[in-house]
Amino acid sequence: MATRALYVFKDALDTFIVYKHWDGYPETNGAYGFISEAIPYAWELPRFEAADFATAFIAGNKNKGGGDIYMTNGDTTNGDAMGIEYIYTVTGEKDSIRIKTKHLWDDTDMPDVIITKDQSIIFEEVEHE
Repeated sequence: MATRALYVFKDALDTFIVYKHWDGYPETNGAYGFISEAIPYAWELPRFEAADFATAFIAGNKNKGGGDIYMTNGDTTNGDAMGIEYIYTVTGEKDSIRIKTKHLWDDTDMPDVIITKDQSIIFEEVEHE
């Protein structure tokens, strides 16, 4: 069964949303690994642009033959209707990428995750407002 997820890439000016059909669970070999795969295709940190990182995410994760991953203008507030289980909000922060994870099915925020320039993944306990 698919673990569907939306990846929301945000900077001060823009927001871009990508839908990924498979393996959207919050683990290093799932969503966090997919986000990490975008780093070699994006501007070198600390430069972070939402448009650039969203397309880098697709470049790093699109399979030959199509399918699985799409740009969308989908409404992130209605993810449940789309069968979305997780929403990942991705922003740039100094020399790293910050990911806020929301599990829609039980409406919980999960610990923030930091991905560094060298693609190390750090789990961080942060209280959300």
